[in-house]
Amino acid sequence: MATIIAVITAVGVVVTILANLTNIARFVHERRERRGSPPGVPVAMAAGASGGAALALTPPRPPPSAILTPDQRIRVFVSSTLQELATERALVRSAIEDLHLTPVMFELGARAHPPADLYRAYLAQSDVFVGIYGESYGWVAPGANVSGLEDEYLSSSALPSLIYVKAPAPQRDERLEALLARVRDEARASYRRYSTPQELAELVSEDLAVLLTERFHRPAAGADGDDPTAEPAPRDWQAGAFDAFVGPPTSGVVEQVPPLPLAPLPRPLTSFVGRADSLRRLSELVLLPDTRLVTLHGPGGIGKSRLALEAARGMKDAFRDGVAFVSLDSVRDPALVPTEIAFAVGLYETATSGPVERLVSVLGRRELLLVLDNFEGLLTAVPHVTRLLAAAPGLKVMVTSRTLLRLSGEVSFPVPPMNLPEADMPLTPAAALEFGAVKLFVERVRAVLPAFELDDEAVASVVNVCRRLDGLPLSIELAAARLGTMSVSALEERMTQLLPLLTGGPRDAPARQRTLRATIAWSYDLLDREQRVLFVHMAVFEGSADLESIEEVLGPKPGILDGLRALVDASLLTRLDPDAGRLGLLETLREFAREELTKDPLLPELERRHAHHFLELVAAVPDALRGPEQQRWLERLRHDEGNLRNAFGWFVKQGDAVSATTMAVRLRPYWQRVGALEEGRRRLAQAAAVPGEVDDGLRARAALADGVLAWRQGDLATAGTVLERALALAQGVADVVTVTTAQRVLGALAQNHADYLKATRLLEAGAAGAKARGDVEAVASTYLSLGNVALDQGRSEVAVGYYQDSLQLARRTGDTWGTAMALDNLSVAAWYAGDLATADRLGREALALYQELVLPSGCANIWHRDALVAYARGDLATAEAQGRVALRVRRAQGEARGAAFVIYDLARVALARGDAAGAATLLAEGLELALPQQAPVLDLLYVQGTAAYLVQMERFDEAYVLLRVVDAWRERIGVPVAPVNRREVERLKQQVERVMTRKERKERIGLEAMARQLTYEEAVERATYALGISGYGRTAKA
Repeated sequence: MATIIAVITAVGVVVTILANLTNIARFVHERRERRGSPPGVPVAMAAGASGGAALALTPPRPPPSAILTPDQRIRVFVSSTLQELATERALVRSAIEDLHLTPVMFELGARAHPPADLYRAYLAQSDVFVGIYGESYGWVAPGANVSGLEDEYLSSSALPSLIYVKAPAPQRDERLEALLARVRDEARASYRRYSTPQELAELVSEDLAVLLTERFHRPAAGADGDDPTAEPAPRDWQAGAFDAFVGPPTSGVVEQVPPLPLAPLPRPLTSFVGRADSLRRLSELVLLPDTRLVTLHGPGGIGKSRLALEAARGMKDAFRDGVAFVSLDSVRDPALVPTEIAFAVGLYETATSGPVERLVSVLGRRELLLVLDNFEGLLTAVPHVTRLLAAAPGLKVMVTSRTLLRLSGEVSFPVPPMNLPEADMPLTPAAALEFGAVKLFVERVRAVLPAFELDDEAVASVVNVCRRLDGLPLSIELAAARLGTMSVSALEERMTQLLPLLTGGPRDAPARQRTLRATIAWSYDLLDREQRVLFVHMAVFEGSADLESIEEVLGPKPGILDGLRALVDASLLTRLDPDAGRLGLLETLREFAREELTKDPLLPELERRHAHHFLELVAAVPDALRGPEQQRWLERLRHDEGNLRNAFGWFVKQGDAVSATTMAVRLRPYWQRVGALEEGRRRLAQAAAVPGEVDDGLRARAALADGVLAWRQGDLATAGTVLERALALAQGVADVVTVTTAQRVLGALAQNHADYLKATRLLEAGAAGAKARGDVEAVASTYLSLGNVALDQGRSEVAVGYYQDSLQLARRTGDTWGTAMALDNLSVAAWYAGDLATADRLGREALALYQELVLPSGCANIWHRDALVAYARGDLATAEAQGRVALRVRRAQGEARGAAFVIYDLARVALARGDAAGAATLLAEGLELALPQQAPVLDLLYVQGTAAYLVQMERFDEAYVLLRVVDAWRERIGVPVAPVNRREVERLKQQVERVMTRKERKERIGLEAMARQLTYEEAVERATYALGISGYGRTAKA
């Protein structure tokens, strides 16, 4: 008997294995049949250990019922971004092989066929397409309309597809943006983002497993009336995202119960836009085995109801008894909540039992998702929810509310605003539509203006409108409706007051959602008196504040922490940074609260406390931004920018010249770091205009602050005058800190004017003073300037010594910014010497630190360096791309001198491409920025660049004269050509000399005489005329 049982068991195992293999065989066979691949087609297999490409001949395909041989595994084609995403593709290949599938990759076999024929053949023999995209659109072959990368995607239309997009990708090609937009619009493929190669590998492994599982669990062809040729829907997080989920597990025999007569889910009249990530996270959370109650909470108009409805629609098949949606919008009596639930699930009261008893009786055996929408005004009905959850183990409840229910087991799901671009991020229309808020705005505008298109002219205004509205869907929809009567730019201009503007919602919407003011008032009225006072007083802060500032300004009131928590629970306060305890009001909520605050007699005292608190806070800024805590302080000051502006403005309004000036002086290091040069100088000027006595010490520090910012801004004439005044005032009051700082900056100005003796004298004096008082940061900073002087003069070894000393000091004190600048300058020295690999490596180290500190100006230094390195390597495309990125930052921060250097190098790229017209335009633009800088080195570069342009225009006589003047003035001021550029300059000279040798001796002598007699200023003037710049009476001075 035991033998018989063992035999039967073994047969059963074999039958199970064969059944599974049959399902897999059917999937593979159907993929082959759908492609129409003939038997015997060669397939490139993975390279063997020897590195050679193995080639196998596919045998004739068996019918669906046959058993496949083990080598016939599912083939996964990986898109061919070979260079840019080499690391990602290697890890994806490993992930595919770990699943015992076969990766099909363009480079796995060297074949004597055109590339397009090769990848199309590979695609025709593959079962799954995996597309990986970063920044590059790929190569477009001669005669082709699209790149190979796009052609691969188009050729994969018959395959299940998984698409992965790298983010962030700030330099993504516009044609790739258009392709990705098409992928999203077609919605035939899973579309997910990744940030690191490792994350991508995990996503691919997970998604391939789910994709195959979906196919494996599909009914056999023809079963239950299904179309045997129908292709399963692609996995997508926004549409059909939930096919991979299964309902709550059951065990044993399931009792057959009749289906509930559920009301159909509401069908909104507008599309669901921009919530794919929230939708996925919410659905995954609800479907966790231990989750019973999930509360979606957030302020009015954030989109809680719509998100819950879309999630419910996607999960209805995951619950055996479906989904019931209960709208409580019109219910005011909490006692009616059970009745509304009963109606939604098709139950009615009987003579012997009320709605609660009926629900408990019927739902106890059900597996159901119950959605309770708009619960915030009915919190006394919470015990009914508790009773239902206790009585029905298969019941899950999803609640939307402006406040949490505070039940045991409740899982909080804060609904965020729709995603928005970062402030001042330059965007193309296609890139802007990647953000949910922008996409929603555009779609809702088209409801009133069907022909509306987001173009280059409108994109900045649309983004600003969406940012001003905090990404709130209700606000965005109300604002979009206004475009029926005004332009986008007019709407942007009128958004100084939001609440009067955001009215006129749909007539079929609840009354409290037809205007934004009514939406906020509804939440406000639900608060008790103490909570209302606290909410209104929070409007004294601009943006957000940490707990320390809140308690200091609002006063140590009893129960303030409980009150803040209640406001967070009511979605009227937003927790912005849990680690720092920062709380803030969305702009629309703050405007409502501010209106109430203007009626409060405590407003003047609150504003006074607010201003003095932030004046005391910034006292620590000068030292804090030099030590190991600088990153934390930079983040804090960024968060508090609105509060700092308001505090400064209060002192100006009160006529407090000392406090206003003190605050501006203390903030100068911050403005300098983040590139807020124009704002800093404007605040200093406002403080100086306030009547009142300010002592010489404070006047000296204010002049120093203005001079430093003017220097960084490129206003060098003003900087020199103001810094000399600062130095004189500081010496008069024996302020050694201001004296040595002024000497250092004046030394940098002298270097800019090519007065290297004066620069060295001032810098050495500044270094000595800093050493005497033990100011390590000032010494390190001065060493960088001394190194710059040496590098200008061609003494690169001396420069490197100063830079290394500065690096050592910065690391010793934990000065991240100082470390980044020293590495930055060492990278410059390596590039100068032609050591491109070292320049690249050191630049990457510096860039990581600049990015850690979020300092765009520093990042622009490295991006410009990347352009120079790429140019030296002959990679003109990278040189132009990196140069353009750096130039955007320079322009945004008002750094004219830095922008002039970048534009010069972009002109070199244009000349190297033979684009003389483009080079002339760039040279003219850059020279107009360069001339006011009074920087001979910069002017010499532009004269030399103009000569190169004239050579391409075959105006050799003019070029010859300019090049001779450049050589003479380089020798006079002691600035040689950088070794990395010598070959380029020599080639230019040789090209001109070849033409000169063919000229008559008399003509050549005349040109040489002209070059000797021409002054430096006249050569610059000639360059301006050659480039078509007129109206410049002022010429540069050496």
